[in-house]
Amino acid sequence: MAKKTKSHKIPYGPVWVIGGPHKGRIGTYDDDDYNIERKCEEAIVYFGDVRIAPVYSIIPFEDISSVTTHALMKRHAQLFDSVTSYKESSLKGEKRARALEELNLIENLLADRMLSARHTEMNQAARVFISHSSKDKQLARRRCQCRNGGHTPANATQVNQWRPCRYQCGNGNIVQAHESLVHHSALVSSNGYDG
Repeated sequence: MAKKTKSHKIPYGPVWVIGGPHKGRIGTYDDDDYNIERKCEEAIVYFGDVRIAPVYSIIPFEDISSVTTHALMKRHAQLFDSVTSYKESSLKGEKRARALEELNLIENLLADRMLSARHTEMNQAARVFISHSSKDKQLARRRCQCRNGGHTPANATQVNQWRPCRYQCGNGNIVQAHESLVHHSALVSSNGYDG
């Protein structure tokens, strides 16, 4: 009998088991297997890194889902609690080894997600809103040099030299200023101090 083509939408890689005897576990979907009795493909899932986990399970596609960070954190807490040496009821022997393999996988996935988020965050320049009076225009221009540090300045009382700002402060136009501030990471204010 010919093997069916893939009809599922789960990509190879980390998965969360949402049904069946392994419900709640985190694994690595590595390959497919054809179930002759059910006449469908099923996922081959290792509960650990495929390079170190010696056993796998065959799981129907309806029982797996893409893994969420929340699921990773929840399962991490469960596994950590089950292998801690401070409890009488902690896992021993083969069960402990399997739990540690899964825990290792989860810690690596969480670290990858953290680094990916951090890298994405670092590549996004901070948006700085600069509010000033007409007397402080030169000072505001100097403060706009923060653009050279990778930040995007927005100037409140004039069209910014580098990027037009459609919001004007002053003359009671507070609502528009507030709308502009919502999209910025920082506010720098210099409002005509004569000292």
